Amino acid sequence: MKIASVRPIPLKIPVSKSYVWSHGIVDFFTNVLIEVKSDEGLIGYGESDIIFGVSQESPETIVQVVHKYITPAILGKDPFNIEEILESMDDKIDGHYSAKSGVEFALWDLKGKYLRQPAYNLLGGKVREKIEVDFTIGIDTPEAMAQTAKKMLDFGYRTFVVKVGRDNELDLERVRKVREAVGPSVKIRVDVNEGYTVEKAIKMIRLFEKYDIQLVEQPVARWDTKGMSKVARAVDTPISADESNSSPQAAYQLIENDAVDILNIKLPYHGGIWNSIKVASVAESAGIPVIVGGMNHYEVGRQANRHFAITTPTAYSGYAHEGPGPASQSLTDNITKDVITYEDVKSDGGFVKPGDGYGLSFVLDESKVRQYAYEV
Repeated sequence: MKIASVRPIPLKIPVSKSYVWSHGIVDFFTNVLIEVKSDEGLIGYGESDIIFGVSQESPETIVQVVHKYITPAILGKDPFNIEEILESMDDKIDGHYSAKSGVEFALWDLKGKYLRQPAYNLLGGKVREKIEVDFTIGIDTPEAMAQTAKKMLDFGYRTFVVKVGRDNELDLERVRKVREAVGPSVKIRVDVNEGYTVEKAIKMIRLFEKYDIQLVEQPVARWDTKGMSKVARAVDTPISADESNSSPQAAYQLIENDAVDILNIKLPYHGGIWNSIKVASVAESAGIPVIVGGMNHYEVGRQANRHFAITTPTAYSGYAHEGPGPASQSLTDNITKDVITYEDVKSDGGFVKPGDGYGLSFVLDESKVRQYAYEV
């Protein structure tokens, strides 16, 4: 079996309510569906995910990179040889990991369909049967954020991520109101998304600590490893790296500099599942737990996160995950026929499971793809 074609399909699906965080406002999930077809007519699908404000890619760049660089690099190759294909893409063009991750997801989907196995069986098999998920609360008034937390408690969530960093004066009140709404037994995290200086981070985290927070994510700029280290050493709360955790080498440097206690792994940052396994291995060797973080994924990307999480031992260290769960943002529709919803989280007690279908375990809804596709 050989790769015969690669096709990027830009899609845009609105959210019902604007989602605010330190880098901006989300009104649409704007991702690129990647179709990889074999010479035997078998098709695998992946998804190149974008978060404007963080991602250094756009739908336009992804489409161009897939057409001009990635496709020529991998046509005719055996889709089973994922490591070789990753090297070929890197040799052709540096970076552009979201574009590459969409192709890599599609290869796992294609490979699983050919072997008639779910992707998790190709990744070493499940280490648990289900994955605990968290709910992320976008920046809003403290009262509105508390109301959201209280509502989502009814769906079985027992970990909440409170976004801060856009309006520092209200951040402490946001955390306080959410804690009051959910009670003492529920876990709360604070996600700054690079919104603080080192000094501000230390000051604010010390204030947050009286509300029994589980961790603080990415308190300072992604490039400031020394700053992350200063924060981590100055506070009692565990520090998680998100935007800083951009490669196995970056993960190693963060750990080596005592800058993190937890690594948040977002598959598109690393070019897909295979390279993310390498990051998880770096964490495991240092005794560092990992969180499988979420981007603005459609269900295709969320199934990829589920297959990765269910096969990653360090993902089971007492931390819930956003990437495998339903979108915390109010996404209005999706592109697969089966979608895991808040009701599924509720029925499974705050957990989700990957699908058992072949590959990444989804069935694409082609009518939805046609509805939300657009030209770039």
